[in-house]
Amino acid sequence: MVICAFYHSGLAIVFIATIVWFGDLFIRKIFMARYLYPNRAVIHKVTDDMVEISFPKIKEFTYNPGQYVYLSIPELSIFEWHPFSISTSPFEEVVKLLIKRSGNWTSSICNSANSKSKISILLEGPYGDLSTDLSSDRYGIVVLIAGGIGVMIS
Repeated sequence: MVICAFYHSGLAIVFIATIVWFGDLFIRKIFMARYLYPNRAVIHKVTDDMVEISFPKIKEFTYNPGQYVYLSIPELSIFEWHPFSISTSPFEEVVKLLIKRSGNWTSSICNSANSKSKISILLEGPYGDLSTDLSSDRYGIVVLIAGGIGVMIS
């Protein structure tokens, strides 16, 4: 695809696409994650294979039930971003993410909870808004299907 872009239009298309890509990367990964959202969070172990990361909710961080965020922990890797569901109500003052040990990265987070109470975080999101308005009186019965680590009540 890149070769075709060079052949048919020269460097202009590749240059414009590169600028757009880096602009998007700057806005999402640097501006949003570093300057707009909280950078410090409290971490504590819930069970042997699950930790909770919590941070104060700021005015700019608005979300709806069922949404998720991408989380990066710079101490582990600045380039690894993993999605986690927000496990608190949008009306609470603290945002909580529950993380279950399931691989190397999440195992490192669980190990960090043994030795630390605060960690540096980078957030991107929230994403994945529900397509149905569950807060209205339109539906009398709602069926919830959970994935990941299941339904957690905080």
